[in-house]
Amino acid sequence: MSRTKTRAISLVVVAAILGAAELLGSCSSSSSGTSNNPSVSKQVGPQGGTLTGPEGVVVQVPAGAVSQNVNLTVSVVNQYPALGSYVLASDVFAFEPHGLAFLAPVTITVPGKAGAMPQGVIHASCNTNSDCQPWDAQLVTGATFQGNAATFTTTSFSLYAITPSAPTDGGTCPPPDPDAGVCNCVTYQPVTASVTCVDSGSLPASTGGTIVDGTYVQTSKTATNCSSNGPLSITIVVSGSSWQGAIGGNLPDAGAGVLYLNGTTTANGNNLSLTVTCVSSTASPFQVGQVRSWQYTATATTFQLVDAQGVSNFTKQ
Repeated sequence: MSRTKTRAISLVVVAAILGAAELLGSCSSSSSGTSNNPSVSKQVGPQGGTLTGPEGVVVQVPAGAVSQNVNLTVSVVNQYPALGSYVLASDVFAFEPHGLAFLAPVTITVPGKAGAMPQGVIHASCNTNSDCQPWDAQLVTGATFQGNAATFTTTSFSLYAITPSAPTDGGTCPPPDPDAGVCNCVTYQPVTASVTCVDSGSLPASTGGTIVDGTYVQTSKTATNCSSNGPLSITIVVSGSSWQGAIGGNLPDAGAGVLYLNGTTTANGNNLSLTVTCVSSTASPFQVGQVRSWQYTATATTFQLVDAQGVSNFTKQ
């Protein structure tokens, strides 16, 4: 092959490579960031549009919500204002530009973590992702929940996240406990159960039954290991499969104070399992998504939970 022909072929190959590189560049994904901080951007104009962000976040912008083309970005952030007593059921998402004011409400859907049962949305106003005000003390109003996702409307962008549960009174609970309202507003009843120590062979058989709706307190406990079962005051509000609780006393890993938690129960024969959906403090032996299991016996006014740690007896108030 002649040197002239070889050079001509080489130039054609180089041109093809450069053309392919240019084509790939023009078709690159709008996603950016690392696997720990993924982000997605899209330009939306007066005609409106939909942005699908990381982890399935969806932002629906109606026509007329912006007066000119705006570049919208949704990202997962690892740095955000201190949560205080809030518990997260999702990652924290930054919606940018921060402070963008829409002319009409946009609809945002935020996915929760696997197994989460979100019932609240929290919001923090920011200038940048690293310059934010504390989380707003009030939950975002008007949110709806389906599966592990929350959908809400807003007229401004900033930080948003979803929480496992909302307090029954919409955001506040009576004092004195500052954690009340994070999961529920159960009225804590400081009834300290009597504790008796036995060996595991003394545990009773369980017969199952129906736990009647109402408020219960733990009245006695038979423990197989008293060194790890200090005196606790437990109040549980039962409403079908939904349980809300307030636990006081020297709780392992949580120390003194009152711990509020919610859960969903499933009964099968004489077996009862509870999936934790909200905990007022991460410094506790309970975690969101954790499943606790017992054998149980229920009457019209009591129920009894039996596991390897012993027997807990509850009486309806």
